[in-house]
Amino acid sequence: MNVYISLLQRNRNFRNLWLARVVSNLGDWFNLLASAALIAHLSGAGTAISFLFLARFLPLFVMSPFAGVLADRYERRTLLIWTDILRAVVVLGFLLVDRPERIWLLYLLTVLQFMLSAVFTPAQQSYLPAVVDREDLVTANALDSFTWSTMLALGALLGGVATAFLGVQAAFLLDALTFLVSAWFLAHVTVRSRAQASAQDGRSAVRRAFVEIVEGMRYLGAQPVLLTFALVKAAGALVWGSVNVLEIPLAE
Repeated sequence: MNVYISLLQRNRNFRNLWLARVVSNLGDWFNLLASAALIAHLSGAGTAISFLFLARFLPLFVMSPFAGVLADRYERRTLLIWTDILRAVVVLGFLLVDRPERIWLLYLLTVLQFMLSAVFTPAQQSYLPAVVDREDLVTANALDSFTWSTMLALGALLGGVATAFLGVQAAFLLDALTFLVSAWFLAHVTVRSRAQASAQDGRSAVRRAFVEIVEGMRYLGAQPVLLTFALVKAAGALVWGSVNVLEIPLAE
């Protein structure tokens, strides 16, 4: 633990990048629990909540292979800041969802939010080597993983409390605020990364992403052990998704 504290104390740029991640993750939990509670209130159907998780995870699945292209073409700090600002604007749109006829808007806004998140996460991860020294990279990555696990519990707790006691509208406002605070921390990171690819390189990277996906599928098909692990993980994700859908009705 001391090595993590030491890194945060002596590297101001990493500290700001890390705080941006903490605040952003916290906002994600505010949004998830508020969205699920709102859908449960307006619809009451478990299938309606399942569409929420589909709207959150499908953009990540579709966008992730190509998000790295944007991270290579644009300066990463600027990309991260604008992604946070745009997510704040999108989240404010959730305030318009106040009756059952507008649930579709919540799904649409969720898709837009997580399309932006699919760009934010790889850009932040690829920005890390520019912010920390090579000998601190392992420690920084370990702290990043530890932070995600911690926010899994703490974020769920705080998000649940905010939704229950302040209401879904306040939770959405707090979520938008967390993105703006995250952008503020990122603006105080003084290290800039250079764009590494031109527009032509970007198009090549998109084609390469398709090729690598196909090659990866072929490789899995030729490796029974890896294929088994992949199928087990996919099945686990499906089961856990079912549990997520049941959480709101059970809580009520």
